[in-house]
Amino acid sequence: MKKLLLFLILSVMLLSLAACGAKTDDIPVTVPETSPETVPETVPQTVAETESEFTLGKYTVYIVPDTEDLGAVTSEQISLAKECVAFNAEALADSGFKPSIYADLVRKHIVVTSNDPFPEGAEEYLISLPSLTFRSPDGEILMDGSYVDNAQAASYFADDFWINISFNEEGRQKFAEITERYINKQIYIYLNDILLSAPTVNDAITDGNALISGDFNAEEAVELANRISCSTIPFSLRVSTLWG
Repeated sequence: MKKLLLFLILSVMLLSLAACGAKTDDIPVTVPETSPETVPETVPQTVAETESEFTLGKYTVYIVPDTEDLGAVTSEQISLAKECVAFNAEALADSGFKPSIYADLVRKHIVVTSNDPFPEGAEEYLISLPSLTFRSPDGEILMDGSYVDNAQAASYFADDFWINISFNEEGRQKFAEITERYINKQIYIYLNDILLSAPTVNDAITDGNALISGDFNAEEAVELANRISCSTIPFSLRVSTLWG
């Protein structure tokens, strides 16, 4: 059992999207008294990439934010958008399409490249930001990702990682109502139709901050936080250039 943590109070089953089985995590209830040495640190979620590091295949698509104010787009948002495009690409893997995906943080675009042709409709699918939903055990959609403000991976110690989900004000109220109804029951978090997490609610969460903690390493915590955060990207995507 992990050390006791601060706000929420969940028991998590994290499904690996690439694996067949489920991963079950124990979730602590409260956190120990903090000191300057135990203040949680946010795990970096942006990886700097430059075009010189790209290995381009025969077929390449450039994806850009569909906004007139490109200057307002941050490197963190481009990095996150890349992770969401990569999530979409995983759904195409069954067809044998496994592209390499890069984020050019200088030019603020995403590069999807492959030596194999893109399947029909792949470009449109890749740029569609995945939909986040919170569902009941019987599949009812309780709330969607529009109520999420952000999600971050954080850590107290090198081997102690969790995900903090913050809701906007409307989401805080809605999530409080949901968790009051589902005490001792699971809430299922989906991205499109892929189950990300199935936490059990131990108490009502009324402050707008939910902690998911368990036996995560840094990579797993960042991946889950990024996928939950796909709903927070403030712009849509479009294909800028298609080579091949």
